[in-house]
Amino acid sequence: MKMTNSNVIELKSIVHAPLVRRVFGIIIDIIFFAILFLATYLPATEGLFDYGFGTMDVLHETMRLQVKSGLFIDRSVEQDCTSVTNISSTELTNENGYFTFEGYESYIKATYYFYFLSDFADEVTSFYFDDNPSISEKNEWYNKNVLLIDRDKDFDVYYYENANLNTSPVVLDENNNIIGINVKIKETITFAGNRYTRNGDNLEKNQEYIINYLRIFTDTDNLNGTYHIACNNLARTSQYEVLYKKLESISRYEAYISIAIASVIYFLILPMFFKNGETLGMKIMNIGLVNTLGYQIAKKQVFAKYFFISIEVYIGFLTMFLFYLLDYLVIVFTKNHRSISDYISASLMIDTKNSVWFVDKKTEDMLTEQVTQNLKNAGVLDRKDL
Repeated sequence: MKMTNSNVIELKSIVHAPLVRRVFGIIIDIIFFAILFLATYLPATEGLFDYGFGTMDVLHETMRLQVKSGLFIDRSVEQDCTSVTNISSTELTNENGYFTFEGYESYIKATYYFYFLSDFADEVTSFYFDDNPSISEKNEWYNKNVLLIDRDKDFDVYYYENANLNTSPVVLDENNNIIGINVKIKETITFAGNRYTRNGDNLEKNQEYIINYLRIFTDTDNLNGTYHIACNNLARTSQYEVLYKKLESISRYEAYISIAIASVIYFLILPMFFKNGETLGMKIMNIGLVNTLGYQIAKKQVFAKYFFISIEVYIGFLTMFLFYLLDYLVIVFTKNHRSISDYISASLMIDTKNSVWFVDKKTEDMLTEQVTQNLKNAGVLDRKDL
């Protein structure tokens, strides 16, 4: 409360929300909104929208293709292709966690089957050959690019038992099922001046060193593991690409729907329950809304403000939130730090802790008159020290 020079009492006192607190309020709102978005998005990916998009059908079909390639393992218990994982070190190690040559045979079988015997073989072969290669050319390529055998270097670890590149390194039955492998590992290799023996004093460490050198799972910027490359080749096949694009499209639509639901709940419904049109972030930072005359904001103004913000968030999702952040950059340069949504809704953000405001002009005048009369009756207005 303050008194003007003409002895008129002024009760209303609007203190604009400090910029720092507004920024912190925005950050808190983003955190709460992200939590709400995840709360609506995660159920969507678990099947909430499966009826409309057929998400699970596409996922199962993708997993069936993965198993069909030979590069993935179906670990499903009851229904086939509901739990599919890639080949991991589990398949290639012993009970002590060391890679073994025997375990590595499963990797050779899987990759050779994928590249040369699976339904994807012809398409994948076209990634590396311009025409139809011979078995010898295929095997030579497989040696150098998958098994990493280079006969010109001293760290060959594999060789064909029959020393004939014109035959497959795997043994097949009449149904083309892999029943054996005729690729063997040298008993001793020399690498970087060091001699490693398959059956040396420390068998497990020797095997660990050799197998690790083969770069099965390595995945760095400059050195992809051979299994990683095989999986990438599977992803490049036409059958897999079609399903992947479907999943990508479904995921995008689900995200759009979740963004819309979260925006409606957080920005259009929640602020309506607070007298001053606050979001949770504003409430925590003691920030509220009033109209430009300094009176309580109307619900239609609150709706206008947050409807615009909801659109900002939705468009911002499509533009990596640049559009959303652009609006809030405006508050740095405008008078009283008003955002675009403040101008659209004709509102001001105030410090609710240090401000005094009224529902409307009529209420302010009535209370001002009452206070003035009470002060006159008490003789306070006649005091010269006021």
